[in-house]
Amino acid sequence: MLLSTVSKSPMMYQVTPRRSALIIEHMQNDLVHPKGAFCNGDFRYLIPKINSLLATPGFLLRVATTASPPHDHEIMAHNHPSKRAFDHHDHHCPVKRKDRKPTKLPLMPKYLQKGTWGHQFLDGFEIDKVDFIYEKLTNSKVVNFSCFGDARGNPTRHLPAGSASHDLQTELEKRDITDIFVPGLGGDHCVAETARAAVKMGYTSHVVEDCLAFHDATKND
Repeated sequence: MLLSTVSKSPMMYQVTPRRSALIIEHMQNDLVHPKGAFCNGDFRYLIPKINSLLATPGFLLRVATTASPPHDHEIMAHNHPSKRAFDHHDHHCPVKRKDRKPTKLPLMPKYLQKGTWGHQFLDGFEIDKVDFIYEKLTNSKVVNFSCFGDARGNPTRHLPAGSASHDLQTELEKRDITDIFVPGLGGDHCVAETARAAVKMGYTSHVVEDCLAFHDATKND
């Protein structure tokens, strides 16, 4: 169980003989295009790097993620009249736990709505090369930035129905995956959450440094 960073050019990655999966986080317009609703820069430069990574031989599974919050999702600021985007909100986990204390999470602006340009993948992203698209934030009461569970650490398979499009853990187990490589956005948020959760589940996680962007603009320099 290890969390490491990989800084080589994508063409140089060696993903064999270990059994590896690639999980590409959020190449959606609202997050990585300069005109996106929740983007602090122009991250289109990631596309050729991530496409090269997609073409790298040796991955037994290639997945692209999308955040697809419904209009009434509790993380959206417009559903809290007394608050604004980025104010903190007490999130109460819908899964029964001994620890019933809420988790403080920042509220988001209206973004990533299905059917909009902002929800779509960036032009040029070779989505046809992935095995499937993993949708998260699809249940209005569940906050799951990680591909493996929610903000309280509950595994996806224990979350309410409709919380995600797939049980990624099951997909990895089917293929006897040992290692995951995680590029995309954000290096300080969804990438980090997915990589850390994978380590807790027994996988070796590799965060791909030169294929990362961050929500915190100071980290993109």
